Amino acid sequence: VGERAYVKDEDYAWLPAKVVATEDDRVLVRLDLPDDWFETTTLASASLPGGSSNKKLTRKQQQQLQTEERWIQLNDYKDRQLPLQNDAPTADMADLRFLHEAAILFQTKQRHLTQKPYTRVGDIVVAVNPCQWIPG
Repeated sequence: VGERAYVKDEDYAWLPAKVVATEDDRVLVRLDLPDDWFETTTLASASLPGGSSNKKLTRKQQQQLQTEERWIQLNDYKDRQLPLQNDAPTADMADLRFLHEAAILFQTKQRHLTQKPYTRVGDIVVAVNPCQWIPG
């Protein structure tokens, strides 16, 4: 209880959450979205074939999502464990305490938002096109 983790989501791929309670093979989580979530995050379903590129949540839907609690079936996750969140971004993703799909996506997103398009995972360079000129 109290752990910060990621949960699977149909629209956003992964959502940050906090564990509120545990019960046998499931956990109750409360979504823990950053304040700028809706301004800086694209719906995953909008980029998939057949997805609607103009799908937007209403303000009411956004408010509901920010405080939503969900029961999560642990059988849907590798080793029956939720992927845990890291405390802070690092220059090398290999240095992340928890390295998994959700952590890589969130690390890359945070670096993009702070205009730091390059990072690495060990010897592999990861670059995100910033779609703008970066000073320096």
